[in-house]
Amino acid sequence: MVEESWFGLRASDEELIERIRMQHGDELVALYNRYMPLIKSLRPQISEQFLENDDYYQEAMICLHRCVEKYDIKKQVTFGAFYKRVLRNHYLDIVRQQLAQKRRANYNTHPLVVDDTGEETNHIFSHKSETVYEDPQYYVLLTDQIKLALSHFSEHERYIFNCYLDGETPEMISQKMNRSPQWVLTQLRNCRQLLRHYVVNGSNE
Repeated sequence: MVEESWFGLRASDEELIERIRMQHGDELVALYNRYMPLIKSLRPQISEQFLENDDYYQEAMICLHRCVEKYDIKKQVTFGAFYKRVLRNHYLDIVRQQLAQKRRANYNTHPLVVDDTGEETNHIFSHKSETVYEDPQYYVLLTDQIKLALSHFSEHERYIFNCYLDGETPEMISQKMNRSPQWVLTQLRNCRQLLRHYVVNGSNE
């Protein structure tokens, strides 16, 4: 574990990405910690009415894993710039989905407005989160809880969750595994419950 931690601190993004793709879970956490300042910098821009704090950081980890799988090292763009763009768009998609759901439920919400520049969600980013966690120990605890949750995934759950992070639908995963979509959805639900149990509730049982 000491060797892994040293490697995570000294390795480049590209080296960490290669090891993550080889299923080295500690390197994913190391990369997550490396980009925590970026993740934190976007937190005040997303109101907690759209995404609660623990869910916000969980989504950052999910998005990071997807970026690791999709990132093309040969392209002339740094991983940090790539992750920032994808993560911001990921949060915007979540906000759009929630606004659409609230519209369908006839809640009073601010409509999306597209201006001449094509920016359609500037008003969303004007909402400041009421609570921004600045205690470094909070993030150390959070990453430990994520690692603990992942360690409790079964082999099937880990495989399905990785496929889901790669953007595959339950139907696609069910075909690959020769299982029913409902069975895959159940496994995904278990994964979500484990993450919530260890990350949101802060349980270390």
